[in-house]
Amino acid sequence: MLTKLTIALTASIALASSANAAVINTFSNLAAFSAAAGTTALEDFNDSALGRFSYGVAYDFDGFTLTAAANPRGTGPGVGIENTARSTIDNTARLIWGSQTFGANGSGWGPQIEFIFDAPTYAFGFDWRDTDSTDSYKLTVLGVDFGGATTGGLFPRNGTSTSGFFGLVSDTAFSSVLLQQVARGGVLDDMSIDNVRFTPAPASAVPEPTVLALLSLGLLGLGAVRRKQRTA
Repeated sequence: MLTKLTIALTASIALASSANAAVINTFSNLAAFSAAAGTTALEDFNDSALGRFSYGVAYDFDGFTLTAAANPRGTGPGVGIENTARSTIDNTARLIWGSQTFGANGSGWGPQIEFIFDAPTYAFGFDWRDTDSTDSYKLTVLGVDFGGATTGGLFPRNGTSTSGFFGLVSDTAFSSVLLQQVARGGVLDDMSIDNVRFTPAPASAVPEPTVLALLSLGLLGLGAVRRKQRTA
């Protein structure tokens, strides 16, 4: 009896889990990202305190906290908020690390940077500028990696371009993303991120109809097994 009940419930949960698997689309064009993401919040770092971050400390921004840590592949230069002319995206303050950043030597590896959102989020994107074509980065969300150690990684080059946009939209809410360098060619030139965009999830999320239907079928199956055993 218990075996049949367990099988019925396990099957319904497995089907529900499969139906709810995340679908994540990536974008290299801001207009296409905006059309898919809808209304987004924006953090441009212009009102942020300038200076170098301390590793392991969470820094508050509008809608998320940001924590930097040393890359497990090796140490590297500092990371923080800067508004000098080097590696600028739109001539304003931005998140930056790399060659001579905050007085540190540019050799070594770029840091790991984790964005942790104040509320579940469906979309995330940012402008980027990377002056070293040998650098490669990856971004991890919901256990899925984007980019990697191939040339350009997360930020592929288009001709001689050293800047662009990266964004993703998920049908499943996520609470954090992790960005890290995974390949390098020697000196770590400046890397900048600016104009971070994200879409908070609704305050009260409702389970998807498909998931509810599958769970209901599982419960109905449990009821049928019980009734059959009572009449046997």
